[in-house]
Amino acid sequence: MTILLPALSAAFAAFCVWLTVRIVNQRKRWAKWTLTTLACVPMLYVLSIGPACWVGSRVGGSECDFVSRFYRPVMSACRICPKAVMKIACWYSEVGAETSWKWHFGYWRVIDGTESSIDVE
Repeated sequence: MTILLPALSAAFAAFCVWLTVRIVNQRKRWAKWTLTTLACVPMLYVLSIGPACWVGSRVGGSECDFVSRFYRPVMSACRICPKAVMKIACWYSEVGAETSWKWHFGYWRVIDGTESSIDVE
């Protein structure tokens, strides 16, 4: 696993360079669309955390396991970023959700008041 991530990163970078050459030198339309898709899909994934949490809080019972698992990489990345990024991610997740739903140690679930949510202060 330690070699897999660097190898995939290098392959992704090489693919992006190859696409850029296709766009610049040969003006291929499919290459432009592919590069646009490669840039937009990760942004859409990150931005979709809010609506997913909002829906999950209304239909998920006491813990929305799908949202917790699907967006765990986003919340893990937020933890190593500055605290302002974590505050924004938590606010965005909670702004349209039911009032008692919070991120609690990597899980999107109901907080009944006895636990505290992720410490972002």
